[in-house]
Parts: sequence; C-alpha cells; structure tokens
Amino acid sequence: MEIDRCKALTDKKPIKIKSRTRPLPKAGEKYLEAFDRLKEILNRMEVKHEEYFHFKSTKH
Repeated sequence: MEIDRCKALTDKKPIKIKSRTRPLPKAGEKYLEAFDRLKEILNRMEVKHEEYFHFKSTKH
C-alpha cells in the first residue's frame, strides 16, 4: 500500500526508520589536553589516583 492511503485508512503515522539511540559523544581535544595535564600534576605531587573508574555491578 502507498503511505498516504495507509495513513488515511488507519489514522496512524508510518513507522519511523530512524534509530532512537545515539552514539556517545567522543572526547574533545580540549578535554583530552586538560585530562593529560591533570594526570601530570597529580603524578608530580605523588597523589594516588585511578585514571579510569569502572562501576561494579551490584545486581548479582
């Protein structure tokens, strides 16, 4: 069936093909530079830190 005829008969909009999920944005250049600078400062001050934090699942 054609889209217009189907819409007229069912009073429903056609199914959207576009995905609803979007990919996560990538880190910008300024963010990466600031992150590297922060790591450098913390290492010079000998402060312990974790570069990347991963949440542990508590579900099970």
